Amino acid sequence: MSCIPQLLINQLSFSITNTLVQFQEVTFAFDHKRYGIVGDNGIGKTTLLKLIMGLLTPQKGRIQCLGRLMYFPQIP
Repeated sequence: MSCIPQLLINQLSFSITNTLVQFQEVTFAFDHKRYGIVGDNGIGKTTLLKLIMGLLTPQKGRIQCLGRLMYFPQIP
Protein backbone atom coordinates (compact mmCIF):
# COMPACT_ATOMS: atom_id res chain seq x y z
CA MET A 1 0.00 0.00 0.00
CA SER A 2 1.49 3.35 -1.04
CA CYS A 3 0.97 6.50 0.98
CA ILE A 4 -0.27 9.43 -1.08
CA PRO A 5 0.78 12.81 0.32
CA GLN A 6 -2.19 14.74 1.67
CA LEU A 7 -0.56 18.17 1.56
CA LEU A 8 1.85 19.21 -1.17
CA ILE A 9 3.75 22.48 -1.01
CA ASN A 10 5.75 23.22 -4.14
CA GLN A 11 8.17 26.13 -4.62
CA LEU A 12 6.33 28.28 -2.05
CA SER A 13 7.61 31.83 -1.66
CA PHE A 14 6.16 34.42 0.70
CA SER A 15 7.62 37.25 2.77
CA ILE A 16 6.47 40.06 5.01
CA THR A 17 8.55 43.25 4.80
CA ASN A 18 10.49 44.26 7.93
CA THR A 19 9.97 40.86 9.63
CA LEU A 20 11.80 37.55 9.85
CA VAL A 21 8.99 35.89 7.87
CA GLN A 22 10.48 34.80 4.59
CA PHE A 23 9.88 31.56 2.69
CA GLN A 24 11.86 31.12 -0.53
CA GLU A 25 10.96 28.27 -2.89
CA VAL A 26 10.01 25.86 -0.08
CA THR A 27 8.94 22.38 -1.18
CA PHE A 28 7.67 19.57 1.07
CA ALA A 29 4.84 17.08 1.51
CA PHE A 30 2.90 15.75 4.49
CA ASP A 31 1.25 12.35 4.46
CA HIS A 32 -1.93 11.44 6.34
CA LYS A 33 -0.76 12.05 9.93
CA ARG A 34 -0.88 14.79 12.55
CA TYR A 35 1.95 17.29 12.61
CA GLY A 36 3.02 20.19 14.77
CA ILE A 37 5.07 23.22 13.80
CA VAL A 38 7.65 24.36 16.33
CA GLY A 39 9.93 27.39 16.23
CA ASP A 40 10.84 30.73 17.73
CA ASN A 41 8.31 33.57 17.91
CA GLY A 42 8.00 35.67 14.77
CA ILE A 43 9.59 33.31 12.26
CA GLY A 44 6.42 32.48 10.33
CA LYS A 45 4.66 29.47 11.87
CA THR A 46 1.25 31.14 11.87
CA THR A 47 1.90 32.67 8.45
CA LEU A 48 2.69 29.21 7.03
CA LEU A 49 -0.54 27.82 8.50
CA LYS A 50 -2.53 30.74 7.05
CA LEU A 51 -0.97 30.05 3.64
CA ILE A 52 -1.87 26.37 3.89
CA MET A 53 -5.46 27.22 4.94
CA GLY A 54 -5.84 29.67 2.06
CA LEU A 55 -6.17 32.74 4.30
CA LEU A 56 -3.07 34.22 2.62
CA THR A 57 -2.00 33.91 -1.01
CA PRO A 58 1.54 32.73 -1.83
CA GLN A 59 3.67 35.21 -3.77
CA LYS A 60 4.97 32.25 -5.74
CA GLY A 61 4.40 28.50 -5.75
CA ARG A 62 1.51 26.21 -5.08
CA ILE A 63 -0.19 24.52 -2.15
CA GLN A 64 -2.36 21.48 -2.84
CA CYS A 65 -4.49 19.77 -0.20
CA LEU A 66 -5.86 16.30 -0.90
CA GLY A 67 -7.80 15.96 2.33
CA ARG A 68 -9.36 17.90 5.15
CA LEU A 69 -7.32 20.40 7.15
CA MET A 70 -8.10 21.67 10.61
CA TYR A 71 -6.58 24.83 12.08
CA PHE A 72 -6.93 25.74 15.73
CA PRO A 73 -5.71 29.30 16.31
CA GLN A 74 -4.01 30.18 19.55
CA ILE A 75 -6.35 31.72 22.11
CA PRO A 76 -4.88 34.78 23.86
